[in-house]
Amino acid sequence: MNKDRFRDLLTDLYEKYNPDHVKYIDELVERNHDSPYSAIDSIFMKYNYKSMAHYDPLKSSDEYKLTLIKDYEAGKRPFKEVNLVQEANVVKETERKQDEEQVKATKDEVKKITEEKVTEAKQGMLEQVNAMVKKEMTAAIEEAMTVFRKSEDIDYTVTMDNVGEDVVLPNKKHLAALGINARLIVKGKNSSRPIGLVIKDIAYDSYTSEKHVIVSIHLEKG
Repeated sequence: MNKDRFRDLLTDLYEKYNPDHVKYIDELVERNHDSPYSAIDSIFMKYNYKSMAHYDPLKSSDEYKLTLIKDYEAGKRPFKEVNLVQEANVVKETERKQDEEQVKATKDEVKKITEEKVTEAKQGMLEQVNAMVKKEMTAAIEEAMTVFRKSEDIDYTVTMDNVGEDVVLPNKKHLAALGINARLIVKGKNSSRPIGLVIKDIAYDSYTSEKHVIVSIHLEKG
């Protein structure tokens, strides 16, 4: 891709998503002008994630990214006209409506419970059960953490689903420290394309082996 056109595309993206990172554009242009998709893909992967207020699923599609590149190659600059604030307001309005629906559903549920005349005795029993479960869970977690802190021999294992290729991962201990739902953007071993991963589960096993604590980390593409 022509360097000037590629610079225009990166400038428009960073001006919208993160103006502080405009300073990295020249480096990205030199490194990726022959394969612009990788750079564009990494930007949308980082800034157009579903937990963000201005998330737009269309912008995460390959078709959108490829069309964007073609437009900029032709000298057009459509992303310059994108209004992320307006898009964020649309998302917020959608969430507001969802909240209203949730409130209505909650009120309906309360009404149903009232109509069924749930007694105070049952409520008290439910609270006691919840307290007992919480106490037992807290004790189990504290016991597990005590064993974890004392253990000097931990076996970390990593499994992955739906990734499609081998990837370069950070230290397994560091992965475990990130915690569930942490997102990673890593490189494929045989390609320069960025790959997004999510830590879906971390299992702590002190039962299987008497000599080792086994920490299993499960990743999925996301």
